[in-house]
Amino acid sequence: MENNQQQLYLSAIGFYEVGLEIALKIKSLRNDNVLMMISPAAVNLSFSTELFLKLLHYYNTPTKINKTHLLLDLFTTLPLKISKIIREKYEEFKLIKSENLVPVRLSNNTDFNNPNDQIIKYNILNLTVEELLEIHNKSFPE
Repeated sequence: MENNQQQLYLSAIGFYEVGLEIALKIKSLRNDNVLMMISPAAVNLSFSTELFLKLLHYYNTPTKINKTHLLLDLFTTLPLKISKIIREKYEEFKLIKSENLVPVRLSNNTDFNNPNDQIIKYNILNLTVEELLEIHNKSFPE
């Protein structure tokens, strides 16, 4: 079991580092090059989040988690003491300002005149952890 946890941790770190590296490059790109990099950055960062949440389950819950890629489900089934720590750390990190990473909203259905695609449900700069995970809940599989 310990070997699996170590592999899970190292995989999560790897996906995170690759996703962050790609995300940091987006700022200097233009046109189609931006679109070419947003999805790989989002997928890598989303999958690293999934792996970190699963690792927290392995270390903190006696039950086996179902195979899922849904970030919000993984978060909401964590023990309350763990999710509380994550919420607190997230709120601390939101206070840190960085010129390297800025929020990006990608609209996939605009060409099809989908009016629901134009609705901005959340203020991206003031999201709770749950809202952020809801937005990216299916980023990896979709």
